[in-house]
Order: sequence, then C-alpha cells, then structure tokens
Amino acid sequence: MNSAKNVNSSLRLRSEAWNLVYRFLRQWPLMLVVSALGTTGGLYYGQLYRPTYQSMAQVRVGEDLDSRTVPGQREDASELADLPDTLANAFRARILVDARLKASLAEMLKQPALAHLPELQTEKGKEELIDNIKKTLLIEAVTRRLFQMTYNARDPQLAQQVLKTLSEDGVSSVIAQRIETAKRAREFLGDEAERSRQRMLDAENQVVQFVRQHPKLLVSISATDRSKLGLQAADKLLVTSRGKPQTAPTKIADSYTSPELRPLLEKRAQLEAQIAQIENAHKYDPTQQKLLDVDRLLQQIQEMKAQGYTAEYPEFRRASADVERLQREIRDTRTRKDPKMAEDLMVLGQARAQMAALDRQIGTIRRKLAGGDVKLSADEEALNAEAMYSRLFRDMESARQAYDKLREREMESVVSEQLIKMPGNAAARIIDPANLPTKPRGLSKKMMLALLGMLGLLSGLLVGVARSLADKRIFTAIDLWHATGLPVLARVPRGDRLSKRNVLPEVLSGGGDSGERLIPTIPASLDVVAKPGASRLVELGYVVHPATVAPPSPELVVLSRPDGARAEQYRLLRCRLLERGNPRLLMVVSSQPGEGKSVVAANLALAMSEGGGAKVAIVDAHLLGPRLHALLLPASEVSQSDLRQRKPEIWQVTPDLCLVPASGIGDRTNRAAVENSPSFASMLHDLLSAFDYIILDTPPLSLAADARLLLRHGGSSLLVVRSSRTDVEMVGLALDRIGRSSLCGVVLNG
Repeated sequence: MNSAKNVNSSLRLRSEAWNLVYRFLRQWPLMLVVSALGTTGGLYYGQLYRPTYQSMAQVRVGEDLDSRTVPGQREDASELADLPDTLANAFRARILVDARLKASLAEMLKQPALAHLPELQTEKGKEELIDNIKKTLLIEAVTRRLFQMTYNARDPQLAQQVLKTLSEDGVSSVIAQRIETAKRAREFLGDEAERSRQRMLDAENQVVQFVRQHPKLLVSISATDRSKLGLQAADKLLVTSRGKPQTAPTKIADSYTSPELRPLLEKRAQLEAQIAQIENAHKYDPTQQKLLDVDRLLQQIQEMKAQGYTAEYPEFRRASADVERLQREIRDTRTRKDPKMAEDLMVLGQARAQMAALDRQIGTIRRKLAGGDVKLSADEEALNAEAMYSRLFRDMESARQAYDKLREREMESVVSEQLIKMPGNAAARIIDPANLPTKPRGLSKKMMLALLGMLGLLSGLLVGVARSLADKRIFTAIDLWHATGLPVLARVPRGDRLSKRNVLPEVLSGGGDSGERLIPTIPASLDVVAKPGASRLVELGYVVHPATVAPPSPELVVLSRPDGARAEQYRLLRCRLLERGNPRLLMVVSSQPGEGKSVVAANLALAMSEGGGAKVAIVDAHLLGPRLHALLLPASEVSQSDLRQRKPEIWQVTPDLCLVPASGIGDRTNRAAVENSPSFASMLHDLLSAFDYIILDTPPLSLAADARLLLRHGGSSLLVVRSSRTDVEMVGLALDRIGRSSLCGVVLNG
C-alpha cells in the first residue's frame, strides 16, 4: 500500500511539473510579442547609448592656495584637519567660474579634434556642457599640494580636451594669484621696511642728541660706533667745566666693582634687554596685512555673488568664514584682547617696576660707597647717563636689525615675484597632463546592445511566467482537479494524434489530498441481461423511427475517427464511469455555453453503445438550444410536440442507441413545467426499463437551473469544462449551483 502511495505521489509531482511547463508554454504568443518589442526597444536605445570615457590629470601647487606665508597672516590650527579637502574645493571654485568657463569652452571648440561633435556647435549644447562640467568635475587632494582632476565625457577627445583646458586654466589662475600675492607682499614689506628705516633713523638721532648732551660718553664709544653715528669730529665736546668737584677715582672704581652692587647691575641689564625685546616685537603691526586680506576676500565674495554663487557653495562659506576670523583678530588686536599681547604688556609692566626698584637700590648703595650725597652727585649723574645711553643704543641696534630683516624679506619677495613670472615655475604646474582615454568607463556599446537585447528577451519570459501564474483559466487536468477537487475522468484532446507519453492523471479520489486510487468495482447491474431497447418502447406505446442513413458528423469522433485519441478518451470515460458506480441515469452539464457539452454527451452515448455492449438512450433536455438532433439526425425531419399531451417520438440512431429529441419534449417557454411534470418522470421510468443507460443533455448552469430540476428525478451528473476557456470562478459557480454531491466526476474538453 505504501509503495502504491509513493508511486502515485511521484506521478503527481511529475504531472504538477508538466502542468506548470504547459501553462508557461501556452503563453508563447504573448511572450513572443513582448520579447520582440523589448528586444527592438533595447536595440534602439542601445544604438543611442554612448559610453563615458574618463580622463585624469594631476596638478601640483607650490604653495597653499591661501598664501599663508604672507607676513602677518596667522594659520588657524582648527582648520588643519580638513585643510586638504578645503584646498581642493577652493581650487575647484577657482576653475568653475562662468565667465572663464565660457571663454575656455569657446577656445576649446576651435580645435579640429572636436569638429565631429555637432551638439557642441549650438548654444544649447555649450550650456549643457558647462552644466555637466560643474556637476561632474571631480578634484581630489592627493596631498596638501597635489590635486587630481577627473572628468567623464561621452567622447574621449572631449574628455581629454576639457580636462586639459581646465587644468591649464587652474594653473594659470594659481600663478596669477601668486603674482598678485607676491606683489602685495612686496608692497607691504616695502612699506614696513620704510617705516622701520624711519624708526632706525629716529633711534640714531636720539643717540646722537643724547651724546651731544653728555659729551663725556664719547670716551666709552668706539671708533666704529662714532663712524655709524657721524660723531668723528665731536672730540671738542670733551671740554669739561672748571671748578666742579671731581669724584675720587678710587671711590668710583670701587662703586663699579663692589660685590654688593654687581648682581644688581647684572639683573638690571637683563630687565633692560627683556623690555627692549618686548618693545621691538610690538613695533611690528600685522593689522595692516589683515585689513588687506579682508578687502581681498570681500571683493572675492562680491564676484561670487555676481556669478550666481549662494551660501550653499563650500567656497562661498569658506571665504565668509575667513572674513569673520580676520575681522575678529583685528578687533581683538585693537581692543587689546589678544592673549599674547596682553601677556607681553603685563611682563613689560612688571619688568619696568622691578627696574625702578633696582635703580633705587643701586643709588642707595653708591651713595654709601661714596661716603655722602654731595660728593657722589656728579658720579651718579654720569652713571645715569651711561645707563640711558646703553638703553638708547640697544633700541637703535634693534631698529637696525629689524630694518635689515625687512629689507632682506623685501628682496626675497621681489625675487619670488620674478621667479613666479618665469615659465615652468614651482608656483603651479601640471604633473600628469590629461590622458586620452582608450577604453570606455563601464560597458561598451556592444556590451550594452547585448545586455539590452537579453533584457528584452528576459522581459518576454518574465511576462510569460507572470501571465501563466496569474491566468485563472483551466488548461490541464491538474488545473481542473485543483479547481474542483473532483476526479478528472477524461481529457478530450483537440486532435486525434496519440501522444507517446500519456501525462493524463489517474482517477483521483474526491478528497484530492490523499492521492489514493479508487479500487475498481464491477457493478452488479452488469451481470444482468441487457435491456431490450427500442422494442420495449414499442410495447409501451412509443413511436420509434429509424434514422435516415447519412455520413456521420465530424464531431462524432467515435464514428468518424474511431481509432483517434479523442475516441479513446470517450471509451476511457465509459470505463471510469463503470468503475465509479456505473450510474444509469447520467446528466451532462457545463458551466457556460460553448464548452462542448452536447458533443461529449453524444460521443459518450456512442462509446457506451459501441459493439452492442449496452442499450443507451440519449435525451436532449437542452430546450434552450438543442443540438443532438443536428449531430445524430442530420438528414431526418423532427416534428414538434408536447410531452404532457402525448408521448414523444423516438429516433433509433443505431441498433443500440436511441435519441429523444428536444422537439418531442416541449417548448423552451414551458420547459420548467414539462421537466417537473409526471409525464417527464414517466418517460424516464419507461426509458430506464428499456435501456441500460440514460444520458441527458441539459442547458448550461449559467443560463438556467434545468440541471438542478432534473436531478430531482435521480441519477448523477458529469461536469464538462472547456480547456483554455473556462476559468476557475465559472467552475466554482457551477459547483455551487449543482452541488458537489451529485457529481460523479469532471471531463476536460479540448
């Protein structure tokens, strides 16, 4: 038993698989149309497809774009983290200027290499190219000074020429900016050097005036210093005043070499050096350069606004941030909020206070060493003059050093400006020029054509799969079995060619899930002697007419093609009805017109009566549209009568097959009264007594409820379903109207 279940399950699985394949192949016209349209559209768009080509170039900038080496401009440490990306954005903004792009594009289109591009010969094409450059030009910072430029275009020559032009424009722009920066630096350094020279001359003048006021200081001035100060002929200033008291040399010498005084003098000298250093440091004012940078940035922002840039652009935000930073530094410097300057001023005040205290201590000690205030007044005056001279001389030397440094830097800026103007300078240069792409970036045109063609074919397959899954029509016996849950007793094919592989399902049980075959049982009625047939009807008072001999209709395949596949299916249907209880009264029903119900009933009657096996009577109860007399009696005239008034005429088609035509039963207007009348029940009783099987052809269930009325007389029903025409909903409606309990099975027609 288990072996039989396994075999049946395997057959079921194979049948299910073949069913899916069959449903899919049924959609071949739709798949062919969709695949043809998809392939044609894909090839059309493939012809329009133009692959992109990528060109690359590298540009090296000798200094940072912001020219941070200009004196007075500080570098914010918080910007060092994202400085390469910021520099790349600044370099990109320098190139993507509308006026410069249009001019560069106009020069570029004059080249013969781009003469084959007709779309760039119009103003619209040029505007589209400019928009494409703005959107797709990629500039990345490889290092702090090295930038990689990338551009994609539909034409390799265009990609190379665009990138070559833009890289050259970027280099020329950087060089022009370097020249402007060097010029401003030279002018700034020249002004600072001139101011430093004036401060140096003022310091020298102060020293000379002080020496002229204190001529005794010439004794300690060297010849070199005299030459620098222009005091070579100042010896006449050494005339001393007569009558003034002179301090003892021993006392003065002792006052300079005293162990108590020496550390105080050394500390005082250190404080003076510290004060001079702080004062010299703050004589240089960076505010002027910052103001120049603010003016430059504001002018750049105005140019961006005129070109359509908004606050969303990174270069616009960066320039605004630099303006705010420089203005904040200027305000901090002017309001003395600079931490460095505040610290220096505090140290300067402390140093001056300490030096004043040291001067008081030194004066006290010197008075003690000299022995009295009156005798040391001249010496104290001389010592104060020497200290004052020393401070003035240091100031003069600091001013000279500052002037020399500024002059040196001024000369360096002049040299740098001249070097920048030379071709091939280090300010900016192209390291790797724009290359000519040889291969497309991504898919080539041939690959795109092949891909789009395959997608067109695949679209047809996908539409076929979707259509086969979504189609609710019944195509195969498996579909019918799933839709009804009833045994599929036969599948009548469209043609008579016998299939080498019989894929028709076996008779399944009504449950459908167990997969068990019914055990064939031979009804007891087969052991009884066959009925007399037409002779019995004559005894009962019926008029039996022999049918006129005529060629059989092609639809009666049991007669016209007895060896065909359709005739074999009707014989198989006869055997399976025999196995399923052998119903003597059988009504053939369908869900809607055009499903071949009458043809199935006629062929089934011929198959049952074939070879004298049984006596069969077929009743045409389809009063709405009778067809059996046209199939079985093509050459006979059938008269109209009413069953309730007299017995109908019987036509003997074959010795074992008789037909009760619909015209002998009644009219379509009173069919319900006729079918419910005792006369109709009496006729069925007489037919059952004379024939082995009675087959009734009934109207479709969607048109009338005659089949339901006829079931009240007993018997079973057989549902006929047309393949590829009837859907699941119509089958379900038919089952609801007739009831599953009355059905002995279903037949798939066509």
